[in-house]
Amino acid sequence: VQHGIAVKGATVRAVAHFASGDQAYNLPLPTDNRGITKLEFPFGQAQPGRSVPIDITVIYNNLTGRTSTSFLPWW
Repeated sequence: VQHGIAVKGATVRAVAHFASGDQAYNLPLPTDNRGITKLEFPFGQAQPGRSVPIDITVIYNNLTGRTSTSFLPWW
């Protein structure tokens, strides 16, 4: 979302930083008319109780945006 307006057609790359090593994912679909895309990936290599940081890069035309998130498996 740029200035409150969804960005359609952006490409997205995510890098999950597992304890066993980094895993890069190029999302198979660009963002839709709501500015949304999704990725499902196996996280069996994640260790219980250890946070997995994820760096996200979004490219649209000549613009690049970056953000990060994480998840914490409990099992």
